[in-house]
Amino acid sequence: MSGSDERQDDADAPRRGTEEIAIARDLTGDLLCARCRYNLQGLSIRALCPECRMPVRATILAVVDPRAAELAPVRAPRTTALALIVWSVGAVFSAMCVWWLRIAEIGRGIEAFELPIWWAPDLGVIALVVSALGGIAIIRPFQVTPSGATLRAALAIGMYVPLAIVYWEIYGQHDALSPDPFFERGGIEPARVALRLAAAVLISIIVLGLRPNLRTLSDRSVLMRTGRVDRQNATALIAALAVASVGDVLHLVTIGTTGWLLEVFFTVRVVLIAVGSVLFTIGLWHIMLDTIRLYPVIVAPGVGLADILQTNEARDRAGDGAGDGADDRVDDGAGDGGEA
Repeated sequence: MSGSDERQDDADAPRRGTEEIAIARDLTGDLLCARCRYNLQGLSIRALCPECRMPVRATILAVVDPRAAELAPVRAPRTTALALIVWSVGAVFSAMCVWWLRIAEIGRGIEAFELPIWWAPDLGVIALVVSALGGIAIIRPFQVTPSGATLRAALAIGMYVPLAIVYWEIYGQHDALSPDPFFERGGIEPARVALRLAAAVLISIIVLGLRPNLRTLSDRSVLMRTGRVDRQNATALIAALAVASVGDVLHLVTIGTTGWLLEVFFTVRVVLIAVGSVLFTIGLWHIMLDTIRLYPVIVAPGVGLADILQTNEARDRAGDGAGDGADDRVDDGAGDGGEA
């Protein structure tokens, strides 16, 4: 062998040694097979599941979260997970109350059906209060939460108070006097439109204020973090609100318009508000589904590599420790015998 070959082998030796240590790892913690749920503890990562022959490495890729050790611990996992669901369900329910009012308006407009609507504004306000109570857990969900994120989340939860007032003014007061506001041509009060714009601003503040802590909580799911499960983006909600708000602004700037121009602006306004409202509601439903998916992830910490793997070096250290203990026991026995 030439001198250059020997030097190359010497240079590759550390790398080969590292690769051998990395490859020859055994599963020291509980890890259930992704296919048949067999406990793979004690097997090498190069092995196959004894039950279904699925490679152990495939289960590791499907189950193990490489960032599990980096994630900040949640202060009260079960309470936080439940509160997150309450927050999202309350928001969805308040939106559904508004949709009930609009469906009832359509039914009256076409003289097809009549729905009771007296309860919808009250129940919508109650749903907002419930959502705010659930959102309190998002203010400081981690044992160590940045002060900036905490302040933003607290401000966001505080915005629920004026939002509930605006909600009641729109649907409990204005709509009680004029129950068919959406399809009126030029008859909507400017005050109601201004309240809708104020509601859009308040909701945007809430979404942006809670967004940092919500993103950190959702990052606990490797599926959401890697994009394998769709996650509703907060900016998409704000964009949907913006579309509907354009329709409201269009109504304000076209007050006094008559004739065919009124019909054009009316149609555009209805389409913008309808599209924005539908997109916003779909976004709320996706957020609710995300919070339900996150429940088991928040309650149970993720499985990290350190939880299931042990290097040869660590195993050797454990073996040396056991050997030392055995030697100590032998020495103790010899000492006892000498004294006897």
